Amino acid sequence: MNPAKAFPIVQSYVNLAIVESKAQQKKAKKFLDAQAQHTDATVGRYEKNYGAKKSIAVREIFEACKGETQQVLIFGPAGIGKTTLCRYIAYQWATEKLWPQFKFLIWIRLRFLTDSRYPPLSNGEQYSILDIVEKACFNHTLSREEKISLRELFEQSKVLWLLDGIAEIGQNVPKQLESSFKQLLKSPYMILTSRPYFSARPSYEVQYEITGFTNENIDFYVKQFFDRINNESNDTSSKHDNLLSFLKLKSTIWGIAHIPINLELICSLWANGQSFKSKKMTMTQLYNEIIEWLFRRYLERQNVGDQLNKEGIYNVCHKELTALEKIAFHAMKSDNLIIEKKMLQNVLKEIEFSAPNRQELFTKLLTIGILKSLSQEPIGTKIAIEKDYYFIHLSFQEFFAARYLVNALRYGDNKYYQEAIHFIKHEKYNQRFLLLFIYASGLLTEEGPISRAEIFFETMSSEPTDLLGARHIQLVIRFLEEAGGANAIKRRVMWLDHISKWLQCAANNTHAITLFAWLIASLRQSPSVVRDAIIIHTFFVLLRDTNNGVRTRTAEIISALHLNQMFPEFTTALKNALGDTEIGVRQNAAIALGNMGESAAKPDVIKGLLTALLDKEDVVRIYAVEAIGKMGESAAQPDVIKGLLTAVGDKQHVVRGCAVEALGKMGKGAAKPQVIKALLTALGDKEDVIRRHAAEALGKMGAGAAKTDVIKVLLSALSGEEDVMRRHVAEALGEMGESAAKTELIEGLLTGLGDGQHVVRRCAAEALGKMGEGTAKPDVINALLTALGDKDEVVRIYAAEALGNIGESAAKPDVIKTSLSALSDKEDVMRRYAAEALGKMGEGAAKPDVIKALLAALGDKDHILGIYAGEALGKMGESAAKSELIEGLLTALGDKQHVVRRCAADVLGKMGEGAAKPDVIKALFTALGDKDQVVGTYAAEALGKMGESAAKPELIEEWLSALRDKQHVIRRCAVEALGKMGGSAAKPNVIKALLSALSDKEDVIRRCAAEALGRMIGSEKMTGAPHFSADAVLKLFENKWLLMDSSCINSTDLLNAVLQTRVDSWLPLTFFVALYEGTAVTIVAQSLKHYRNYSVEKFNLASHGNDRLFRRITQTFAEEAEKLGWPREC
Repeated sequence: MNPAKAFPIVQSYVNLAIVESKAQQKKAKKFLDAQAQHTDATVGRYEKNYGAKKSIAVREIFEACKGETQQVLIFGPAGIGKTTLCRYIAYQWATEKLWPQFKFLIWIRLRFLTDSRYPPLSNGEQYSILDIVEKACFNHTLSREEKISLRELFEQSKVLWLLDGIAEIGQNVPKQLESSFKQLLKSPYMILTSRPYFSARPSYEVQYEITGFTNENIDFYVKQFFDRINNESNDTSSKHDNLLSFLKLKSTIWGIAHIPINLELICSLWANGQSFKSKKMTMTQLYNEIIEWLFRRYLERQNVGDQLNKEGIYNVCHKELTALEKIAFHAMKSDNLIIEKKMLQNVLKEIEFSAPNRQELFTKLLTIGILKSLSQEPIGTKIAIEKDYYFIHLSFQEFFAARYLVNALRYGDNKYYQEAIHFIKHEKYNQRFLLLFIYASGLLTEEGPISRAEIFFETMSSEPTDLLGARHIQLVIRFLEEAGGANAIKRRVMWLDHISKWLQCAANNTHAITLFAWLIASLRQSPSVVRDAIIIHTFFVLLRDTNNGVRTRTAEIISALHLNQMFPEFTTALKNALGDTEIGVRQNAAIALGNMGESAAKPDVIKGLLTALLDKEDVVRIYAVEAIGKMGESAAQPDVIKGLLTAVGDKQHVVRGCAVEALGKMGKGAAKPQVIKALLTALGDKEDVIRRHAAEALGKMGAGAAKTDVIKVLLSALSGEEDVMRRHVAEALGEMGESAAKTELIEGLLTGLGDGQHVVRRCAAEALGKMGEGTAKPDVINALLTALGDKDEVVRIYAAEALGNIGESAAKPDVIKTSLSALSDKEDVMRRYAAEALGKMGEGAAKPDVIKALLAALGDKDHILGIYAGEALGKMGESAAKSELIEGLLTALGDKQHVVRRCAADVLGKMGEGAAKPDVIKALFTALGDKDQVVGTYAAEALGKMGESAAKPELIEEWLSALRDKQHVIRRCAVEALGKMGGSAAKPNVIKALLSALSDKEDVIRRCAAEALGRMIGSEKMTGAPHFSADAVLKLFENKWLLMDSSCINSTDLLNAVLQTRVDSWLPLTFFVALYEGTAVTIVAQSLKHYRNYSVEKFNLASHGNDRLFRRITQTFAEEAEKLGWPREC
């Protein structure tokens, strides 16, 4: 990219995919505890992170926060765009386009909280938050008056803190900053970013995962990039198209292109004429190209190197390369992202003896652009070598460290060689260095002599080796992928045979997807390995196995690999599998073909899927129609559309829904009269989800020229004869939302709101209500306020509902006043919707007169109104958690009408911890025994929502009693509460009760019990583990699949339990959980190392029983491995 050009972030920012993670806490926990083991730090991050999750807009980040506190954690891997997101938020706030409720926004990059920027103070004093802000946000020292003014503004105003990169400071917060740092993390309004594997991050209630660019984002970004840097060029379009074609052909590069910084570098290379020659480019080759380009540009600025080839450039820049390699390796080895001045100076002294030469060399390093200063001051304002630095991205640090390692192997038996050998042997399973080793394998197989590559791979395979074998085979797969088809790996065939044996082992295991998820994830990121003849042959043999289970699991593994257009070899086998006698084989074959998308849209495959649409098994038809849908417009052929139209009438509602969705994905290609007619009919389906899909499908068909026609058809249908159809058409118009021509649609609906026919007015009001906040315009709100006075009762009801759905944007004084007035309407339904509307306005409507009116409505003779009023009070959150309200609810909890008691318990639950007072908790425990079961259910849920306040050890007996309740909701809440107590509740009677709950007839209770037991085992200081008897541990082992599937237990806690209790019965469970996670365990002398996530834990066996324990660990692991029939040597 031209460094002289700069673009406003509002123009260069592409919406990153931020996905809500609160609803998938267990899935997020799996990501931390398992997936981090299965995937490397960069490759495939997109595939790992981005999937069918609920995306949210930046402006919606705080919507999930309840009450006054708004603390959000956003996590994602390095380079995914967390800092870009912070920069974008800061810009949007500064231009008054985001969150005007905050008077200040302070963005602090936590990696800059270092000793060098905040040196220790005399007498051990602490820096204040104001001191931190001064250095982080100002280029000058603030005067005393300025500090006083700033402090006053902070104290009197809402301040939003953007704390960026807690994993980068880790647990190394300077002592002089500890107090203020802890205070910052408790700020009521805050967005904190972190990497996913950083276990010490705070656990906030609201969490999001940032996943980088979507496929559409990449297309948009590449086009925008070339438009902006090539305005004067005529070949912008061809460069854009050619680059996208290249990226999509190479799945590994396509994967890392979803990371913003990587995509920018790839675009920069392409823009500068570096059209990659190899369509099989690896990550190592890509970074080699990037480094060569950066150094060529560096030399060009010195008028050197116009005619130099790569070797010539590296010869000229030998010292610069050596310095970067040494800096990168030693910083990584010491686990530092920040290159502190002391280490920097030591490295430079090794290369240049004289101070002037060192200074000159360092100035050259800064000119290249790979190192950046932590200081915000421009280079030259003080001695550059006295500052702290960091690599522009972690991946560059890893690449240069790999170069250092590779070069060290060429020197024979000197200290650098010995250092490299020792590092490879003892850090090969350390996940922090995975990308470093991948780069090293790529460099050796691409450039180095075979002898040096063999030394590297031989050292990797030498002792100490993984007792489990999982982490080792992951390394092998990644090395083979990075080497491509290179002959530099002499053991290539042997390794491929070994991978084949692992696949056979997985296919023969009844829990293959659970236990071997790490193997599948590694293969998913290694397309060239999967395409190797040995592996393909293995899959084909397994698909023809006589055992139904083996064939089913093989098809399941193939579907989990998410094969794309790179794998035409599999289409025939999968098409044949669609006719298998086993349901699971047919089902997974359809899933796998669907994952291949448009590339599988071949006549024979489509024919097979159309046949599968007639399969007698619902699940096969579901995935067959879903597969056709994923083929998009490529499958929009007459026979396919005919088959889908038949499926729209299927007896199974999921099949109908998938068929409607598939027609929508075909877009304009399926916009035929018969299809639109079928979709209009589907708008009347009894299943809500199908009606939504039909609306979405019509919206997608309404793209481009057909848009106006589709909207016109729907608007005209509002005045049709059938009430049911009109209602569903209104719902469709509402669901279409932004996919339709919004302005035109709203204008049409506003016209309908004034129509002479009350039926049309009803449908128009309903449609506006379905569109929600998107209609929060003054003219719409005014029209709906007018409609509240409509002579037709149903119009008034829908208008009230629409105002409610607009949400807080409608919380204006006149709207609140009108809604309060409607609470006194003579019609019950009108009063109900008025209460609902006030509730949907949220905290903006939490005024004293509103709360008073809603409390009164709790006891209304119309019990349903009481329910709506209760829900409204609950939605107002902690703003409504005033003492008088709580008193009123406690009174209502003793009301003789069960409906009132239900509402009171429900509202108390919605208030959450804001209502967690001793008298409330006591009353709710009493309500657990209410003669009305629903009251007891709501009371249990309310106690569960009160968090730690209702999960105290003194309440154990009450919860144990609740665990015996006949209502499963109460039992579930009891299990959850006991789990929250962790080790403090790990008493024999509690453990016994939870072990019994593992056999509960309700699946959710079994899972909660497993999670509770896991928390007790892994409690702080391992206080829980000693309370588990040998029989209790055996019971846990019997339920190991439930424990692993719930991700409620980890191998670190289990190893601690083994070493602390010396009870051998923990070992089989430890083996399975460690294998499930894909972790590594090695034993050298009396030291056990456990490699899990990105951490390494060392255990001294000498202090835990020595030889006997050593023998039992190795013996048990070997016995369990033999039972599974897995290969041990590699």
